[in-house]
Amino acid sequence: MGYEGKISVRGLVEFVYQSGDLDTRFTGKSRMTDGIKVHQKIQKSQGDAYEAEVPLSKRVCIDLDREIYLTVSGRADGVLSTPDLQIIDEIKGTSVFLDKIDADTYPVHWAQAKMYGAIYSELHGLDEMGIQLTYADFDSGAVKRIKQVFQATELMNFLHHTINLYKKWLIFKMDWRIKRNSSIENLDFPFGAYRKGQRELAVSVYNTIKNGEILFAQAPTGIGKTMSTLFPALKTMPADFTEKIFYLSAKTIAKTVAEEATIRVRSSSESVFLKQVTLTAKDKICINDDVICNPDKCPYAKGHFDRTLDALWDAVSHEDVYKRTSIEFYARKHQVCPYEFSLDLALFSDVIICDYNYAFDPRVYLRRFFDMPTENFVFLVDEAHNMVDRARNMYSAELSREKINFVKKELTDRDKKLKNALEAVNRALLKVRKNCDETGEWVSETGDDTLDPIVRKRALVIEKWLTENQNVSYYESVLDLYFDFLGFLRISDLYSAGYLTYIKNGHLPQMVYKLFCIHPAENLKRFISNARAVVFFSATLSPMSYYKKMLLGDSNAKALDLPSPFDEANRVMLFSKDISVKYKDRDESIENVARYLFQMVSTKRGNYMVFFPSYHYMEKAYTLFVKTYQGDWNILRQERDMTDEGKEAFLSEFDFEENKKPVIGFVVMGGHFSEGIDLKGQSLIGVMVVGVGLPMISFENELIKRYFDTSGGNGFEFAYQFPGINKVMQSSGRVIRSQSDRGVILLVDQRYTSGYYRRLLPKDWGKTFTSLLTFQDQLNSFWNGGPI
Repeated sequence: MGYEGKISVRGLVEFVYQSGDLDTRFTGKSRMTDGIKVHQKIQKSQGDAYEAEVPLSKRVCIDLDREIYLTVSGRADGVLSTPDLQIIDEIKGTSVFLDKIDADTYPVHWAQAKMYGAIYSELHGLDEMGIQLTYADFDSGAVKRIKQVFQATELMNFLHHTINLYKKWLIFKMDWRIKRNSSIENLDFPFGAYRKGQRELAVSVYNTIKNGEILFAQAPTGIGKTMSTLFPALKTMPADFTEKIFYLSAKTIAKTVAEEATIRVRSSSESVFLKQVTLTAKDKICINDDVICNPDKCPYAKGHFDRTLDALWDAVSHEDVYKRTSIEFYARKHQVCPYEFSLDLALFSDVIICDYNYAFDPRVYLRRFFDMPTENFVFLVDEAHNMVDRARNMYSAELSREKINFVKKELTDRDKKLKNALEAVNRALLKVRKNCDETGEWVSETGDDTLDPIVRKRALVIEKWLTENQNVSYYESVLDLYFDFLGFLRISDLYSAGYLTYIKNGHLPQMVYKLFCIHPAENLKRFISNARAVVFFSATLSPMSYYKKMLLGDSNAKALDLPSPFDEANRVMLFSKDISVKYKDRDESIENVARYLFQMVSTKRGNYMVFFPSYHYMEKAYTLFVKTYQGDWNILRQERDMTDEGKEAFLSEFDFEENKKPVIGFVVMGGHFSEGIDLKGQSLIGVMVVGVGLPMISFENELIKRYFDTSGGNGFEFAYQFPGINKVMQSSGRVIRSQSDRGVILLVDQRYTSGYYRRLLPKDWGKTFTSLLTFQDQLNSFWNGGPI
């Protein structure tokens, strides 16, 4: 059985030749949209004898007997033809002073250019080849060129030497792939029988990946959506439909469930071979007390790259599951940065469990995979209802006058050039502020085109300062502001029809200038294209047309909507018809909301949660209930900005014990406890949802409303109703988590009696109405097994 490996030239040389310290302090490397504009400017200035962006590829036999081949490919920045010599030109933008760069400064740059030179000289039958590194100063535009001439045989020897250094890794990947595919080919579904709806979802996912499509799937609680998506994705591997599965989620609990699912697959058969890694944010996995990627202060950063390959070989040779504990173990053993080490482990993993941003965020996406994809990837996007807000945040950016002025005040007299640069941006913002109306607000479809070049030019001044002042006390503040500038420029380059620009608080020092991505579909599609297939799935993806439009811009995309697998007789779903919870009626509704809650918790002893549309409303209801009603309850209240420890302590109170006080939890919709928690059995027997979940009226929500009103849609639905109903569905889903659970769900708001809202709710929720006069009798009937 042969093997066709693929790798980019850049990926190969960085893997093989990277050495020295890990230093993520600012080092002057090209960070300005990867220097694309610098590349283009230099390429255009070279004349007709210069060919830009030259694709080059070479297939090399690694082992003839085993038919192992490696294809190395990439794009040379340019090839310059002179009367005497063909010259490979590798362009690098930099903020390092050009006089500090010589032929020995960046060995990896030479390696990359020499690989291109070897391929080009063989392709064109040349005896010798010029290799040129072109360094362009971002700030001044000055250029420094370093050139050497190599014999073609010398370059080809270098190419084969480089590939030989990679040989053992390639053979390892091939051997592992054979073992993995063979074991998965014979793998049965780990639970034996499929649940209701589970097989249908699994078949749809398999066919989606096989055909290279995009699927939107609504899979209610109980279907087992994690296994129903992960298992069929694994089964596509032996058929070469995919090589790596990215399981993407916004929540830690969802990542844990994915970890457990892969472990379940592995434990279902002793002969299953599968490698998985869970990527943890740098600030959480860092071994040090403070996250300082400075080789002078961190022993794991000092010489990190000199030890990486040994650490990586040790881990991939002895472990298949790379969770936080095992990653930290090998990081300590080999004294390497655990975060960077986890990214290296991903290169050798079949399943990569991580946050959305590793695949979709232009600031932090995994460049090693997606800048030049050489494998088939699959994205499994869990809890996809979160993607709309997350994508808006990923593709938006802002500049804050308050932050700029704060940093400016920290600077000393010797930072005069930097201070002037920040003041120039401040003046530009003040000039744009003149567009504001009497309320200090301004909204535009196109923004102000004078600001971008000013920010771009001053960001270069900050870059220069950062390379020279790494030990000053306010360095981190300047660096943070620099990343704001950089993020602003990156998003500015993505700015399209789905954006609005606005100024808020224009008359105050807290003025914010924001590039606001309202409709993220076009930007998401750029990153979605990195995958062979994508599955967006959630228990609440309704209405489906809304999510397809917002995430893909295509209402005709493939979709699957599955019914709940649970017995409807185990759940009573009631809609109150006698209370208005509209904002104007909230104060007078609190007393009746409390009466409903009292009837619910006093009819059947057990644990309950009641979800409110805001903290303010929740606080009032909590105070009234505690004051008015007496009972043997443990009444909890969600706090703002709860720590992870606080959340865990809150949820632990719901652990069921026979002699334990029953719990009533006052919480907010859309908060920590409205999704991603799994309180089965007696841990939670009832949920009360107050209101229709509409987000608060806000400046940005009103912009969303206006945008869709003017683009042919119903702005109120897109800004308020659809996100609100999703919060209602998520909150309601906290009860009835297994086939044997029984529970009550009460939705309190007269608006549920209207067809305008009911059309958005699942059909199996029915339309059984209640009132304060009938509610307790209906509950008694349900708990006693009678009709409602």
